[in-house]
Amino acid sequence: MALALGCAILGGCSASSNDALTVGSTEVKSPTVTAFQQPLSTETLSDQIAIIKAVVAAGLSSNGFRTAWANEETGNSGTITAIEEAVKEGRRCYRFLTTLESFTGISLYDAETCEMTAGQWVMSFFKSKQAV
Repeated sequence: MALALGCAILGGCSASSNDALTVGSTEVKSPTVTAFQQPLSTETLSDQIAIIKAVVAAGLSSNGFRTAWANEETGNSGTITAIEEAVKEGRRCYRFLTTLESFTGISLYDAETCEMTAGQWVMSFFKSKQAV
């Protein structure tokens, strides 16, 4: 279930989101936030959506290679590597590593995005691994 951007900023609420983006014919929903996660900033949500779009586009063509992502809204960018496709609870998922390059430095993340319904993708997890 996707959460509305306002809920993510204010923290810990659940609601439906109409924030859908399209990658080719694939719709990408705003990343999911669970009650156990810290509230996400607008910048983090925006970056995660950009990352999901790049992973889904790369995953649709081939697994395991490097692909770049960039977010024009935040100016942040990075490189996605080690894309692995899996099926979890009947849902197609991509687990991957990504760097996030911002004015504060470069960080490495272990992440996964899953298709909740046909063409609707959410971030399952986005965990910091270490500073690069």
